[in-house]
Amino acid sequence: MPDPETPLPADGREVDERNNPVDLDRWKAEFGSVSWSQLVPFHNWLTDRPWTLVWVQFISFAFGFPFLLMCYYLNRDTTLEEASWSFGVYFSVVWAALVHRCIRPEHLGLQRIVGTWLFTSMLGVVAVFIVRVIGSVLPVVRDVFAAPESASIFGRLIGMTLAVGLVEETAKLLPVLWFAHRFARPPRPTTIAYLGVVSGLAFGATEAIMYCAMYRAGHESAQFGYGTYLIVQLLRMISLPFLHAIWTGISAYFVGLATRTVAARRVLILTGLLGVSLLHGLYNTFISSGWLGFVIAMLSLGIFIGYVRDEGSALGAVAQGDTAACDDPKMQDAPEAEQYPSSSQ
Repeated sequence: MPDPETPLPADGREVDERNNPVDLDRWKAEFGSVSWSQLVPFHNWLTDRPWTLVWVQFISFAFGFPFLLMCYYLNRDTTLEEASWSFGVYFSVVWAALVHRCIRPEHLGLQRIVGTWLFTSMLGVVAVFIVRVIGSVLPVVRDVFAAPESASIFGRLIGMTLAVGLVEETAKLLPVLWFAHRFARPPRPTTIAYLGVVSGLAFGATEAIMYCAMYRAGHESAQFGYGTYLIVQLLRMISLPFLHAIWTGISAYFVGLATRTVAARRVLILTGLLGVSLLHGLYNTFISSGWLGFVIAMLSLGIFIGYVRDEGSALGAVAQGDTAACDDPKMQDAPEAEQYPSSSQ
């Protein structure tokens, strides 16, 4: 009696295949039954031109660039700083492309994007260094710059917010301010926010080069092992540049709002700058506690997403402020109010 769990063959093919497993005629018939020109459509791929698609370009770069780095540096005496810089730029480009795809800013042009990157990565970082050197020797001011090392958590928060957060966020915002007021017409706030993202990524990638040597020294002195060393290096090259981008994106968003109003331009710029400086200071103060630093980083991301997703409400609030300002005789007499282009253009 046959096994009930074994299915019976529909015909004699199964028995024939067992008796003659190498049936060339049958293999030939099966091979000929497939339309290979459609199964491997090289012609269709060339006609479709998939390499012109943005998502294909993004995936190709994200996948292929590390291989190119390996091929280039494989037989070279590569320094840790150079390798960190290469991967810092790589991850920054990936973040920039991803954010561009998500928020879809207006056309900025290569000159503005590259100019913002170069300004921040070179002049911006140098400016931060100079301010810290000068601030560490000036009376009264030097107390603020020494506060990040304070034993008091409140003192550290003040120092991290003013001596670190405010200084770095101002340096990152400078190229954004330069380009924001040189548009032919007021851009969308999210467009200026994207310039801020580029500036923040440039600063974070450059900062990673300086920190990689410190992490190496910590590893060599046995302060932490291979696992921790790998984690902090990847954090510095991947997530922290994007955290800088988030903060500068938020302050740049307020710059974008400022370009659409007459009544509160300076207040908006200052509000955005001080707000991200506080977030920066909070993160630096509590990152050593682990989880609280993570919460502040995610809060920063949530604020950034909230602003770029609700651009209409912010523009409406700015428009109401301008409407109220039109009823103020002092604002009506301001010459800049006559020359500034309308946000409805």
